[in-house]
Amino acid sequence: MLFEKVNAFRIENGLPSFVLTKELDNASVLHVLYMKKTKKIQLVQPAKAKKDTFKRVKKSKGKYAQVAENIFSYTLPDAKKTGKSKNTVNSYNELAEIVFQAWINDKKTRAIILNNSYYQTGLAAAFDYKKRTVYVSQVYASEPFDFKELTKQNKNDFHLKPYSKTKCNAFLINNPNLAELLANNIEVVNNEIFLYYHDVSFFKNNFKKNKDALAVDIVLRKQYECNAGNKLYPSEVHDGVLLKPVQKGKWFAANPLKKTGEIYIKLGKMPSGLDSTNSEINLLIIKEGCLCQTIFFNNLDGENLSLLGLPLVMDTLSLQTKPDSIKKHISFTVPFPRNKWNFNEEDIKPFLDSLELNRYNIKKIDITAYSSIEGDSVKNALLQMNRANSILQVIEQYNLQKVATEIKTKENWEGLFESIKGSPYENKLLGLTKPQIRAVLLTDSLGFLIEPYLEDQRKAEVFLTVESIFVDSIQPQSIAKKTTEAIKQKNIDKAKALQALLYRYAIEEKIEHQYTYQFSISRQKEHIPLLNNLLVFKECFYEQSHTDSFRQQLKEEFLALYFIDPSNPYVLYNKLLMELEFWEKDILKMPDPEPLLKEMKKLYSTRIENWRINRLRLNYHILAADYYYEKKDFAKREKELKETRKFIFSSKLDMEQTYAMARYFIFQLRVDWAIELMLPYIKSKNYDEDFLFIFLSIAIYDTKKISEQDYANLMKHALLLNKERYCKLFGYPNMSFQLLKNNTIKSEYCKHCN
Repeated sequence: MLFEKVNAFRIENGLPSFVLTKELDNASVLHVLYMKKTKKIQLVQPAKAKKDTFKRVKKSKGKYAQVAENIFSYTLPDAKKTGKSKNTVNSYNELAEIVFQAWINDKKTRAIILNNSYYQTGLAAAFDYKKRTVYVSQVYASEPFDFKELTKQNKNDFHLKPYSKTKCNAFLINNPNLAELLANNIEVVNNEIFLYYHDVSFFKNNFKKNKDALAVDIVLRKQYECNAGNKLYPSEVHDGVLLKPVQKGKWFAANPLKKTGEIYIKLGKMPSGLDSTNSEINLLIIKEGCLCQTIFFNNLDGENLSLLGLPLVMDTLSLQTKPDSIKKHISFTVPFPRNKWNFNEEDIKPFLDSLELNRYNIKKIDITAYSSIEGDSVKNALLQMNRANSILQVIEQYNLQKVATEIKTKENWEGLFESIKGSPYENKLLGLTKPQIRAVLLTDSLGFLIEPYLEDQRKAEVFLTVESIFVDSIQPQSIAKKTTEAIKQKNIDKAKALQALLYRYAIEEKIEHQYTYQFSISRQKEHIPLLNNLLVFKECFYEQSHTDSFRQQLKEEFLALYFIDPSNPYVLYNKLLMELEFWEKDILKMPDPEPLLKEMKKLYSTRIENWRINRLRLNYHILAADYYYEKKDFAKREKELKETRKFIFSSKLDMEQTYAMARYFIFQLRVDWAIELMLPYIKSKNYDEDFLFIFLSIAIYDTKKISEQDYANLMKHALLLNKERYCKLFGYPNMSFQLLKNNTIKSEYCKHCN
């Protein structure tokens, strides 16, 4: 009766009925007899062979990997002593209902009954007539491991012990990326299983005890078939066929790659009837006889990266900042140094020149001045107002009539929170109150690394409402002539603004592209901004700009401009960018990359946006990591890799660039960095198909950042994006089919792919 009630409850909740088995019945009997004898209502027993549910099932000859048990005791009221009452139990059905209600009303026991990993059950009850007490046990289990051809295994798992924190913890802390390092390093040659690793010293340094060993667990695809529950071997250390562990002494003695500093370890032979095409080989890491880690197959789709594409920069108004001819609005941002309200007028002069050239008149000025959030609030308020007024004074020089003006000031908390999204500081700061964050920054407890996120908050945002003075504008046909006239008049700012207009017309296909760079401008210091722009236009529009000869000429041209005017930041930036490009082509040609970095740091005191400089440095550190790798200076290489991580969050990468950097980190086996980098896009659901599928391949290594349920939800989205690609995920050459151990994932897979 209790069995029927439990099954009805399962069906009501969309789960299959349990099937009774003799082995599980016997396991239940073992425990109810113990409870009756000892009067102890608990899941453990003192006898080693019957210690817990798993061992009692094993003693009963059950081959179940997952088991659980619900227990209950109930003392019936004595009608002779109490008389007839509502508590009197008049039938076995009423008694079964009492047990059933107790279980489904308890959160823990209810969850066991509704666990979709369990398919079979056993049930037993024992009566103590003297005490008028009944003891009940129901054991639940997954599908049995019923492969007859695989049952001839070592019954004691070669005396391997399950995970021990004492023996494993220090090793795992010192080797947090072990799974990524070895996930795809096992190969089968002529039915023999080998592990390859490029550095034998890693194994010598980390495996020193006599009982340190490696073993393999061969898991079959048919253990995860869709028409049944998962059928795993009932063991605390493996799921499939366990081969005899290979002690560390044999690794080094039989290593055929000693001379090259590599290691090639023979781990055993595929058992008869098995082959690598229908199975996966898990690597078991054993320390002092204890299983410390199981490493599943996973193909990490990383790719090395030489340069993250960067455009050359123009010393002029960019296309994106042109006035909107319909809305008649223009906006721009003015950066400020720390604790300063003075700014470089050159930062906004091109915008205002453009207004004049495009015949717009300013009708309203809105300025929002910010300060970063560290420092005294009163001083910050004064700083914000001074910043707004300094900008207003410059704008008013261009507009003689009175204009409606609105000034807002604020500490840039929103900007800070936005800039640290996905950064290493997000979790450290978002849990704090604003006063606590300010205190942390004032004491500099996070160190100077937070500064790149603060410097972008020191700014003023200017929003101008404008209207056309004349309907006509400068015609494309006359713009070249006007540019030449401006140069003759030595009005370089006007010439730069005209160049911006020229560039825009070329983008809009209003003029032929070559008109943007076919100018004759003499090489004088005052013309350097214009010459810089001509080179940028040529690189952008010239059909042969990708050829080696053109790239070499371009590099030499920027170098020549730099010699004429080393103070021009745009020329310096472009010169450095070209030097990075040529360094990438011959990584060892650079005798010493440090001077290049020093030149980059000079750019921070110029009007070039910090995020551009940070992205330039990001490219430098990517190349430097390769450079020091080739030089075999691994300490410096490690430092450069950490620098890439430092600058990546302040470089304003888009999704495509983030994807490229994530694959770079995966290639460098910094999977945790890749997860950290991609996670903000995943959380905001701002990603494409390739981005999601790569993330799925690495998220399994950090269950703290991505819960099992979140991962299952992402798998569902992957199914919606590309069913065919999703269905090919599980198994070689992509990811482990053992991901189907997650019942939610398996349910979706079997529903759509089977």
